[in-house]
Amino acid sequence: MLKEALWAKTADEAADALSADTDLLGASVFADCLGPALMGQWRAVEMVVGTWRGAIDEALIGFSPKVSDVVIHGAEIQVKSIGGVASRSGLAMLHSLVADVPTSPLLEKYGFGPGVSLTLLRCVRSALPHGPGVFEIPTGFPDLPLGADVSRFRRLCEIAVRRMVPPLTYVANQFGLSRQELGSLFGVSRQAVDDWETRERVPERHAAKLADLVAVAELLDRKLKPGRLQLVVRRPSPAFGGRSFLDMAREGLLEDVRRQTEEALDWAGTA
Repeated sequence: MLKEALWAKTADEAADALSADTDLLGASVFADCLGPALMGQWRAVEMVVGTWRGAIDEALIGFSPKVSDVVIHGAEIQVKSIGGVASRSGLAMLHSLVADVPTSPLLEKYGFGPGVSLTLLRCVRSALPHGPGVFEIPTGFPDLPLGADVSRFRRLCEIAVRRMVPPLTYVANQFGLSRQELGSLFGVSRQAVDDWETRERVPERHAAKLADLVAVAELLDRKLKPGRLQLVVRRPSPAFGGRSFLDMAREGLLEDVRRQTEEALDWAGTA
């Protein structure tokens, strides 16, 4: 059970506790999806990252009653730093550690499903100064499936982690937009955008445009080298008659831009 696994003194004890529920901490998803994710399959990466995030949150909630390093405010989880400052930064750090999973030596001994769950527990315990501490693990790294591309997996994990925020926030972050610029894409004021973010809801009449913006942002994020996306969307393009992607979006031509972008860039590859 999770309670026993959280406080186990050794990896073997934690594995025994987790074995009571074969799907605890998303073990079955990891077992099914980690291999394909290492081959670059985007949907498998999304499943791995989403399951990891949910399992991290589940473990932290399990620790919260007895460990002062975990602070719960309603639906928000915060983790205290070594200096005692509680923030979401610690949680974000733990979410990002999914990219390190394939190199965990725990996978070699326990397999993809249980090994990932144990790796997750160890990551969480290492982030809690007043928690139970980490259990010992061997050095080295496991054998990976033939054809696994760890560098690409890490890149896709970074993209998936960025994507798992509210759609409006994702678009603003990916395109590097100020509140005023974001409002101009939808023909509304900066104050309206602030209200949308507070409510975490975009009016129905703008939902289609937001979906197109998210789709193009995801595609460009996967295809372009890091740091290039914000430059590309602002640069005039001959394909758009000398206008930029953002110009086209402001003029209500985003559906055409999305179609052209999808035709020009193959979804199957990643730059």
